[in-house]
Order: sequence, then structure tokens, then C-alpha cells
Amino acid sequence: MIDWKLSKRVMGLRVDRDAARQREDRESMMLDSEKLPGSQVVAVGDRVDGAVSHAPAAVPLAVIEERLASVQRENEYLKAFNQQLVAALADASRNGAEANHLANHDALTGLPNRLMLLRRLQDSIADAFRRQTQLSLMFIDLDGFKIINDRFGHEMGDKLLTVVASRISSCVRADDLACRYGGDEFVVMLSNVGNASIAVAIAEEIRARIEGRYSIDGHEVHVSASVGLANFPADGAYPAALLSSADASMYRGKASRSREGRGAVEPALTAQGA
Repeated sequence: MIDWKLSKRVMGLRVDRDAARQREDRESMMLDSEKLPGSQVVAVGDRVDGAVSHAPAAVPLAVIEERLASVQRENEYLKAFNQQLVAALADASRNGAEANHLANHDALTGLPNRLMLLRRLQDSIADAFRRQTQLSLMFIDLDGFKIINDRFGHEMGDKLLTVVASRISSCVRADDLACRYGGDEFVVMLSNVGNASIAVAIAEEIRARIEGRYSIDGHEVHVSASVGLANFPADGAYPAALLSSADASMYRGKASRSREGRGAVEPALTAQGA
């Protein structure tokens, strides 16, 4: 933190420095006049016997030493103030980075949050349009999570979500984005997907990675997931439309799971029609 008293002291030194030096010059010339009998204080530019004096008056050693000590003190103040300023700027930069991370990431799982997803999705759609490539969006919902949460408590539910988030992250590429959308819902954005069948294969891999038994705090629970899939541009040309299409596909997959007793990946209706 900056010591503002120190900063004012530094500024005061700067403001008073010139006045102090002028005062010291006058005092030094007066001292010279006292030491030399019959001497006269002569300032540069004064006339002596009709001639203009150009030679400066001699400055006593004590005055020079005091002036050097004053400069050294000022340098120490400036050095201390500069160190405080550098530390304050570093703290501000660090706090800014932390605030930016918290604003764009889920506090529980560490995954990007909905805000970051919407921003990245908008940019990725624009990029896919320019490059004429396909972008796929997966909407993932954990089956029966509410029952687990109600039976074993929110703390265990949070731990389960953290493990699931880690498993999802392990399946995505560097250019993809895995996001916690809210509650027990996750969204995965796949950039530059070759075709719809590749997106379905990746979605199946993620679903299989999520499904299985989890041992948490001495309890074992079985988790499965329903996954809805939508593709740009066939299933939506804008973020909201693409998310809505993937969400609708996920609920159709959940209904299919209820009938078949297992999780499923449900492509969008346009993909099914193709």
C-alpha cells in the first residue's frame, strides 16, 4: 500500500528544492563576506568598479556537504516511494486477474461459467461462419442428481459435481470449451468439427466417461447422463438458438432414458432427419 504521507513529503522536497538552493547560495555568499575583511558580496551580473562580475562566489565546504546530504535524503525518499508504487501496481494487477477469473469461472468446479460460454460461443459461431466449418454444442444433464443431493446432502452433491466436471474436461480438446451451465447441467462446445457423426462420437465418449459408480465420503452412487447435441449452422445460427436446440435434444434423450433405462446422446432433429 502506498504511504501517501511519504509521497507528499517527496513532492514537498521537489517543490522546496529550488528555493532552498537559492537560500543556501545567499547564505554562503554572506559567510564569505564575513570571513574576508573588507570584502563585498558580489552576485553574478553585478557591477564592480564599472565592470560586470561573471565569477560566482565561492561556496563553503559545509554548505556543499549539507546540500549533498539533502540530495541523498531526497533520493532515499524517492526510492522508498517508488518501491511502494511498484508493489501497489503489482497488487492491483493481481487483484484484477483474480477478479476476472472469478467473473468468468464457476467457483465450485473451476470450469468456465455461463457468461464465458456465451461470449466464447458468439465468437466461435462468427469464426465458423467465416471459415465455413461446423461447430457442435452438447447440453449435458446428470440423471437422478436431485435424488443423490437430497439423500446424501449438498456437500456430497458438490463433490460429485467436481468429479464429473473433471471427467468432462478430460475428454475435450484445447480448442473446445467445457462449461458448468448451472446446477447439474454442463455444456460442451466443440469447435471445428468435421461432421455431425464426429460430434456424436465425442458426445458418446463424454457420456460414457461420466456414467459409472462414484465413491465419495464412504458412499457409492451410480451416475448417468443425458446428452443433447446441436450443430451450427443446421440447428441454429445464433447462440440462443443453438443452446435451445441442444437443450431440447437433451430432454428428448432423457425421455428415451426413462424408456430404455440408460443414458443416451440425442442429436438434434435436423441431424436425425439428415
